[in-house]
Amino acid sequence: MFVAAIYTLATAASNEILLFPSGAVPGELSGCTPEVHVNTVYSPLYTGLEITNVSAPTFTPYLVSNGTGAAVVIAPGGGYHILAWDKEGVGYARRLNSMGVSAFVLKYRVPSGHGSDGFCQRAPNASLPWAWAPLQDAQRAIGMVRHRASQYGLDPKKIGFMGSSAGGHLTAHISTTWRERLYPRVDAADDESCRPDFSMLVYPWKLLKDDDKTATELSPELPVDAETPPALLVHNQDDPVAWPTGSLEYARQLTLSASSAADAAPPSTLHLYTRGGHGFGLCQDGKAATPAGGFAECCDWTLAAQRWLQEIGAAPGWPAAPCAAVWNTKGGRQCEAL
Repeated sequence: MFVAAIYTLATAASNEILLFPSGAVPGELSGCTPEVHVNTVYSPLYTGLEITNVSAPTFTPYLVSNGTGAAVVIAPGGGYHILAWDKEGVGYARRLNSMGVSAFVLKYRVPSGHGSDGFCQRAPNASLPWAWAPLQDAQRAIGMVRHRASQYGLDPKKIGFMGSSAGGHLTAHISTTWRERLYPRVDAADDESCRPDFSMLVYPWKLLKDDDKTATELSPELPVDAETPPALLVHNQDDPVAWPTGSLEYARQLTLSASSAADAAPPSTLHLYTRGGHGFGLCQDGKAATPAGGFAECCDWTLAAQRWLQEIGAAPGWPAAPCAAVWNTKGGRQCEAL
């Protein structure tokens, strides 16, 4: 018997919360072009908000009251130039809420170079990695969510991070560069670990050292090791923007690192679909990049994500669908109905 679960939305996107005190954003210069919000028509079926010229990073909570206490910080994509706020941010938050998982949509700084004097962020030292400002924002966001876990009704040991495209690169970046804050301590939130407990990378961009589909080496700012959190990776073989080989190599490195660790291999998973192109989000436009348009199998990725989140204990329930009929009935337990 299958029983559908309904999760109560306790806190919708009501208030943005500043990551840094006003005027104290690290590396941020004055005289920046004001933040710009644009409603972008993706198709006749879907229009979504895009944001650029972000100088004051924030996060916005979407909380559920009866989940497992897990939450995911979401980094929308947009090539580190804009943020696909609705398509890859708010939409994902609401989908996670429907699974019983809380979410925080991260408005990180984009782009570098939007100030009136030709830039808006200036790195305080040359040792900071590429895309350092979004990484600082990601580190700060996870620390703040953990620090406020009791206030939000969350489990501080179940805080994940996810992103699409450039947000996928940021997800890999925070997953591998979390041991040391890249900005001066602000408050007690920066005493919390900024390591995600799990990660979700959806058509991640720029994972490879060389921007070429034949490249096999991860970018140097992404040093995967045995402490890199487990990941769910979603990609299409026909992605013309972010090479699927990046996800393949990231997954391979996770597997190699896990096999060398003392603990059991982390429950990472890779879903590589045949077609669907890049930037499909939740398939909100009603069609995917197939020869004839219409449905593509990658549109089912959130179902795979839900089962994985259930497997690692982040989403309530297991399994995502009844399977007693196909389970081993000779001595093995059957899947329990939800």
